[in-house]
Amino acid sequence: EKLLLSRNPDGRPHHQQFCDVRDIVQGLVLGLEKEAAVGQEFTLAGAIFDWGQIVPDLSQRYGVPYVEARIPPPNHFEFDLTKIKTHLGYEPQHDFHNILETAEAIRRGDDMDIIPTGVRWGAA
Repeated sequence: EKLLLSRNPDGRPHHQQFCDVRDIVQGLVLGLEKEAAVGQEFTLAGAIFDWGQIVPDLSQRYGVPYVEARIPPPNHFEFDLTKIKTHLGYEPQHDFHNILETAEAIRRGDDMDIIPTGVRWGAA
């Protein structure tokens, strides 16, 4: 069993932006509360996930080796959040490591400040 560090054809590690539901809620609340949001459209996204940093971190954390491969087509995207940050003060709070810590805590059954939804796991 190995992790995969996928890279674009040019060798750059893939970048993606997933959005934690807590960041989505923050953006939606700002859109409802801020006068600057009236009549505007905003891009709402989370922190950038750089697989070139995440995969080696996961490998070390869980003791699972990883391999690297260049995989087309390019999968390197980052959304421009300048408008929502400038107009509404939005700032994603939950990066990959924070989301992972939360998921692990939920899996252990720790008391959290969120209500877990979706797939349930067995014992940790």
